[in-house]
Parts: sequence; structure tokens; C-alpha cells
Amino acid sequence: RRGGGGPVQRLARRLLGLGLKRRQYERGAAFFSYVADARGIEAASAVWNGPQNLPTDAEIDDPAAWLTRVDP
Repeated sequence: RRGGGGPVQRLARRLLGLGLKRRQYERGAAFFSYVADARGIEAASAVWNGPQNLPTDAEIDDPAAWLTRVDP
């Protein structure tokens, strides 16, 4: 069960989850900073123009590839 286990196991799961969220945030922030520095805030906000503009998992770590594909 998801909530099962002892208190130490529950704490470990919670800490691991927070670590993953932090890593997601860091990757997203680095992506946005790269795109904004390269092409401006407007280009970075193009990610919200439609689902076709969302970066893939690989593009999050390679924003230049996203810029090439989307060309905002």
C-alpha cells in the first residue's frame, strides 16, 4: 500500500518525492533561463501557446533543440 510501512519508510518516501520535485523545478528553471537569455521572455512564454510547443523531456535538458524545433 502507498501509505503503508513504518514512519521511517514514510519519511523516506516523502523526502525522495521532495527531491524529485526539486529536480523538476531546477530543470524547468534552467530551461526557461536558457530560452529567455537566448531569445527573450516572449520566446520562453511560447511554450504555453499550445501542446505542440511543450518541450519534450529531452528538450528540457537541451533547450537549444526546443528552440530549433519551435523557433519562437
